[in-house]
Amino acid sequence: PLRLPEFAQVSRFTTEEEPRVLTEFRDFLVEVRNNRPSTIAKATKCLATILRWAEDRGFSGSLLLYKSTSACKFAGGDHPTLQVDEIADINSLQLKPGSVRWHVQQTFLLMCATAQRYSDLHKIDPNLWKERGQTIVQVKTGSPAIIMHNDEVRAILQQYGNTEWPAVILPSKTGKMTKNSKFNLTLKSLCKEAGLNRAIPTTRYEKGTPIIEDVPLWQRISTHTGRRTFITQNLTSGATQTVVALQTGHTDMKQLRP
Repeated sequence: PLRLPEFAQVSRFTTEEEPRVLTEFRDFLVEVRNNRPSTIAKATKCLATILRWAEDRGFSGSLLLYKSTSACKFAGGDHPTLQVDEIADINSLQLKPGSVRWHVQQTFLLMCATAQRYSDLHKIDPNLWKERGQTIVQVKTGSPAIIMHNDEVRAILQQYGNTEWPAVILPSKTGKMTKNSKFNLTLKSLCKEAGLNRAIPTTRYEKGTPIIEDVPLWQRISTHTGRRTFITQNLTSGATQTVVALQTGHTDMKQLRP
């Protein structure tokens, strides 16, 4: 388990907006736990309370992270769904093959085309690209999911057929997915470069008070956007829930909605 002194050390690494550990904590709640924004806000407030108590008791030394959690702004609303032309805009970016940005571009497009989570991409076998499809067992749920090899999926898999998946989507030596935050930061940068500026109504919470404002689409995109996009596009185009669930791995149809 991560002890408070180690937690304090990690929190000193920051992004431009907030401590890196907060970004990773929120990514965990969104990508792994699939929590809604209101739940994320409550969870972070609980974290702030624990850290404040630890500091008051002298357990955490100079740990001041709770001040950041208390003032942090949380984005609300459902995960955005990409439109067909927006996916095309991402695909049209001319990036250096083999670079981290190129790998993020290609593997995110694979998420949009297969509905697989970030944690499941490495389980897809690119050497089977000639086949009609393949089945994987998802990491989070243990459920089977069918990967259909349409032209788009086959083209991406073929690029990796004679190589290994890039490090940015592989688990660590301990089996944990530790690069999700790095992936999301790169993905947001690519989407900004692709001009994904469609206004998305977003609720942010400041000290428990909801404030609605528009933010550009690229700011709201994460790895989960690919899965959400696949589900929405297929259901709205007429695919049945049963067919979509076979590909997403859903066992509860109530969770499967556009």
